[in-house]
Amino acid sequence: MAAANSSPVSAPVARRSASSRSLTPGRAPRQRPRARARFLENAGRILESAGARNYCINGGGDVVARGEAAPPGHAWRIGIRHPLIADALATVLAIRDGAVATSGAYERGEHIRDPFTAQTPIDIRSVTIVGPSLTFADAYATAAFAMDPTGLAWVAGQPDYEGCAITTDPDADPSAFGRRLVWTTGFERYFADR
Repeated sequence: MAAANSSPVSAPVARRSASSRSLTPGRAPRQRPRARARFLENAGRILESAGARNYCINGGGDVVARGEAAPPGHAWRIGIRHPLIADALATVLAIRDGAVATSGAYERGEHIRDPFTAQTPIDIRSVTIVGPSLTFADAYATAAFAMDPTGLAWVAGQPDYEGCAITTDPDADPSAFGRRLVWTTGFERYFADR
């Protein structure tokens, strides 16, 4: 019996279109954000089943962190990209045993819309959520971003999850790169340098 070819380059991949589904050799599928979160959480479970207790997995900006970073006793430091300045950080978080997901329009354009108005957010540049599950953190970040200024209030009502948003406030401190951070009451414990 011949071994199956496990090369991702030659494996056929299902592609969907409006009217059909086809297989195309040599093309990798584009991961959907919720699927990526599940993949990262599964990777963490694989690491744990192999005995790992301290790890940090970053997949496209979504992060699953467990245990501590080296040296022992230190939390994992997770940078949150500034939504207007690609090579700058808006803030840094310190995470142990948690997941971090951010939603905004700065990577993929205005792809998130309020389902009731079909409008893109105008008062929020990005929303970051921290909690125990990356799948939920990612979904909550997207929902809170779509809700625009009311999103963080909604996040505050979700057990075990906290959120931070970067607003478009024109009165923001210029030394803070023209952004203003706002957060739920429990989020402050995640700031690395406060």
